[in-house]
Amino acid sequence: MVKPATVRQLHILLHDVEPAVWRRLLVSADTSLARLHCIVQIAFGWSDVRRHHFVIRGKHYGGTQPSTMPESADLAAFDFRSKERFLYQYGFSDEWRHQVRFEGAHVLAESPASAVCIAGVHVGPSDEVARPRDHADRLSRRLGDSPWAERLYIEHVLTRLAHAQGDETVRQAVGDVDAFALAVHRLGAHNRSDPNRFDRHKVNRRLRAFADGNEQWREVDDDYDSGDD
Repeated sequence: MVKPATVRQLHILLHDVEPAVWRRLLVSADTSLARLHCIVQIAFGWSDVRRHHFVIRGKHYGGTQPSTMPESADLAAFDFRSKERFLYQYGFSDEWRHQVRFEGAHVLAESPASAVCIAGVHVGPSDEVARPRDHADRLSRRLGDSPWAERLYIEHVLTRLAHAQGDETVRQAVGDVDAFALAVHRLGAHNRSDPNRFDRHKVNRRLRAFADGNEQWREVDDDYDSGDD
């Protein structure tokens, strides 16, 4: 018989970043801080290349004192109050601070196989960026470099295809196939860098891989593809 399971709902907000980047997660009550670290990494698209720590009620867990973050230190042990907050910091020389807010506990019919991301907005910064200010600069450059020429070229080709004569082949209507393919690639790369784009399903696929012990959870897609050759 399947036993009911208690899960914790967490809201995690990345400090000092505009537009705001946050995730809402459901995690098992027995999730350790060590595993929560991995879950946050997945939720925000980080690559786990920097030191980190949690600060809970003034006490540090992790970082330079790994012995203070044992697997047995799970969320249930802290008995968080509703709306209580704590800090997760990723990179000590950097400024990637995450506010974790406890939103409550829920009893489910059965325990989920993994943590679940139920909501979120905006793509997180790349690990290549050291500070929120650098992230803002990089985002401004990408959004300002809209591929209008590629858009117009693709529209022109599609119009030619729509009006192609019956005996005209697709290749003849398209013309320079390589140029068309490059334009499509650059437009796609630009669309992938849209800060409003957040793929919750991709996050949940990685969370399931993590729960299954599949090391593919460490493979981070680059949402900041520059579109360069």
